[in-house]
Amino acid sequence: QIGYAGSYDEALSLIDPNSPDIRLLDVQLPDRRGVELLRVVRKRYPATTVIMISNQSDDSYRSVCATLGAIRFLDKSSEFEEIPELIQSLL
Repeated sequence: QIGYAGSYDEALSLIDPNSPDIRLLDVQLPDRRGVELLRVVRKRYPATTVIMISNQSDDSYRSVCATLGAIRFLDKSSEFEEIPELIQSLL
């Protein structure tokens, strides 16, 4: 199942705690930072696999996201096409 959330709260409401999922989180959400959401998701739902995506791909974002538990960080402008293969490898 594929879903889309347009905000921090909407994203949290879509996570099913009884079902491990793969989540793509953008570093920048309209109402909060995606890094904050990553922190909450990893704490509340440790079985959820998180891949961070962003156009802001400097090393500081990559490092923070890795430290917080994202399994990958993809630059939307140059690595976006890797998403389908990465997800398939995780299933």
